[in-house]
Amino acid sequence: MAMTPEATRSALTGISGILVTPMDAEDRIRPERLAPIIAPCATAGVDALTVNGNTRGGSVSRYSVSVPITGSPAG
Repeated sequence: MAMTPEATRSALTGISGILVTPMDAEDRIRPERLAPIIAPCATAGVDALTVNGNTRGGSVSRYSVSVPITGSPAG
């Protein structure tokens, strides 16, 4: 069933953040380093976060996860 234009607009509202993937010097993914990246985004009211960005060049999307943010922003 196709979505109406209104339903599509409603489904696409909000802010999405594409975050960097925290890695160590040996190019290993370090998920424990996500908290200081995610926390300010969640506090700011970002609706959906995706961890798969890269600022170092080379391979991208080695690790990807969407983190739904629920509730109201803190503060």
